[in-house]
Amino acid sequence: MLGNESSKTNLTVFPNPAVDRILINSSGAPVRFIELIDIKGRVIYKGEMSGDTFNLSEFEKGRYILRLYDANKKMLNTKNIVKW
Repeated sequence: MLGNESSKTNLTVFPNPAVDRILINSSGAPVRFIELIDIKGRVIYKGEMSGDTFNLSEFEKGRYILRLYDANKKMLNTKNIVKW
């Protein structure tokens, strides 16, 4: 797991629900790392963001928790997302 502290930066994640990709816009610190967690609480993806798009096409349809971190691995926010 990455850093535990959260600053709750204003972030938008859209579209939600999504089919293949989501766009992540931040009004504060840019998102540099993400974790994708399934409904069973398993981290199924952990990695570095490049740009503002995240590809969901390799994941199954369902509900997920998206944790977003800055360059120092400080948690910026957590979002619930749905993949169709």
